[in-house]
Amino acid sequence: MVLDETVCQQAAVVVNRDLLGWDVAPPIFLLRIKHRLVAFPSNASMGEFGFAVQLDLSPRILGVATW
Repeated sequence: MVLDETVCQQAAVVVNRDLLGWDVAPPIFLLRIKHRLVAFPSNASMGEFGFAVQLDLSPRILGVATW
């Protein structure tokens, strides 16, 4: 789990603003797996944790998955 506030804020901006188009958004749950980040936006339109975003460490979106 990522506890660095700066990394979390940067990832949240990319996911919430750039991908989902939200100006004001709920927090995300962020995991770091080796050299990648996986973000789970809360309250996504497909349901709680039914949406995941893979990012690199810059952070830049690499992929999106839904279930």
